[in-house]
Amino acid sequence: MRLFEEYHQDVLRHCAEFFSEDFVFVCAGTQANPIAGTFQSLSGFQTWLNTFFGIFTRSTNHQLNPTLFTQGQSVVVSYQEVVVARGYTSPPIWVNLHFLFNEGRIERLRDEYDTQTGAEFLAQVVSSSGPLIDLESGKS
Repeated sequence: MRLFEEYHQDVLRHCAEFFSEDFVFVCAGTQANPIAGTFQSLSGFQTWLNTFFGIFTRSTNHQLNPTLFTQGQSVVVSYQEVVVARGYTSPPIWVNLHFLFNEGRIERLRDEYDTQTGAEFLAQVVSSSGPLIDLESGKS
């Protein structure tokens, strides 16, 4: 978590060795949500990181205070996130990151969060300032 907080979309430059070759990242949400989906490999995860941090920044006025739960090869990190998009600050959104390890490396990461609050926040941002992603270029 500390590496994500410090390096944001550049996190993989500092910790790629912690992920397995078959890494899969899954982010909850509907098809209308630009960060939702299943992303294969570290390059897929990097695409997600670029999209997420192209839209959002983390609020500097909010401490994550994560709680960790471990069982066998699994770790769940639970916290509340507050993000900013185009000058709008989200309400607190609960997040559970589910890490699955295999032979000491992260094989799967599932980002489960309050999709309703997240969708409502995205709708507020879009209705006030237009689409989050340029539909022609695919860029945020």
